[in-house]
Amino acid sequence: MHRRCIGDDMTKITCIYKIRNRINSKVYIGQTVDFEARKRNHLWKLQYGKHYNKELQADFDTGGLMSMSFEVIEKTHILLLDQKEESWLAHYSKYGHTYNIVKTMGAG
Repeated sequence: MHRRCIGDDMTKITCIYKIRNRINSKVYIGQTVDFEARKRNHLWKLQYGKHYNKELQADFDTGGLMSMSFEVIEKTHILLLDQKEESWLAHYSKYGHTYNIVKTMGAG
């Protein structure tokens, strides 16, 4: 039963994740049904200067790859992604240290 909570294919992790800037502690909160693919997508966009989040892109350009970490915050069922993302975003937003542009569910 637990396998379905994180995806039918064990290599695909359905989760809420964060990109954390190791220099200034700011985070980007997102959701995905395939963590590794989403991580690769973010990294490609950041490395080629094409990330849609301009503040995250600017900090990446300044600090480089080693300044960012990608972490699974919570593995969850696909039907709970929006709810969990909103909850984690609210948690981090109260400290004012997020890169997220739209701070509502389904935005990341």
